[in-house]
Amino acid sequence: MEPLEEEYERARRVALEALRQTTPDFDLLSPKSREYYVYVAAKLVMYAWFRGKEFTQLSEAEVVDFLRQYRPTSRVTVWNVIRRFYPPGFRVRVKAMVHMPRALNSSQLKKLYECVKDEPTLRAVFLTLLYTGMRRSELVTITLDDVDLELGHIKVTGKGGKVRYVPIVRQLRPVLEEWISTHRPAYVERALKLLESQGERGRALAEQYRSRVFPFSAKTVNEWFQRVSACAGFRVTPHMLRHTFATRLIMRGVPINVVQALLGHSSIETTARYIMIAQPDREEVSSALEGVVG
Repeated sequence: MEPLEEEYERARRVALEALRQTTPDFDLLSPKSREYYVYVAAKLVMYAWFRGKEFTQLSEAEVVDFLRQYRPTSRVTVWNVIRRFYPPGFRVRVKAMVHMPRALNSSQLKKLYECVKDEPTLRAVFLTLLYTGMRRSELVTITLDDVDLELGHIKVTGKGGKVRYVPIVRQLRPVLEEWISTHRPAYVERALKLLESQGERGRALAEQYRSRVFPFSAKTVNEWFQRVSACAGFRVTPHMLRHTFATRLIMRGVPINVVQALLGHSSIETTARYIMIAQPDREEVSSALEGVVG
């Protein structure tokens, strides 16, 4: 083994031990999440060794320097991994280093709806993402048993197998009812025929898709959104609808811990990003300032 590889393996062992000491539920995370945590923490350990320090001895400025090696979109996630190694008073203004989530405005949403309203599949996908804040990967794995129209909620299994319940709002209920009862059966029948003709792997996928509310892959959803983007004249992704869902809830005064639960965020700081982009309506501001002077 090369010296650098040996050093990295030693850093991984140090990182794993530190994570297990500071994160009680570490072993309950998904394998992919555990691997990411160890990778980031090991990089931090090696960064500190390069400066002749232990990773817990790094200054705030040094941690900021460490974070700058990551893309702006990744810095909050990396900070959420390594922040557990430092005291609560350890201040790193990571939010100032990242790009804020992009939410869609009312005009954009109306234009997008015009692009999907006449296609039942696209309409159902678009409105379900918009009114639940689900991730694309979560959308394509919900089953018929997960959708409880009587109690009015959807059981969503998110990252690390964490389960949450998202309410079916009144705007979404008729869309889901129509999709499940009218359009989904014909779509499933076509999808199953296609999959079952693809051999053993296709038949295995067919068994999974048989009970799914949306029997297609996350990749297919992405391709559809590329088509919708071309129709609307601006770029839109499934995740932008999640950002829009969160931003609108915060704009209307829904408590941030409730928004956190609906989104399935482990850290409330991840949810807090939406406070920075949630802008009130001009009329609401005018009303709030009525009579302040004169």
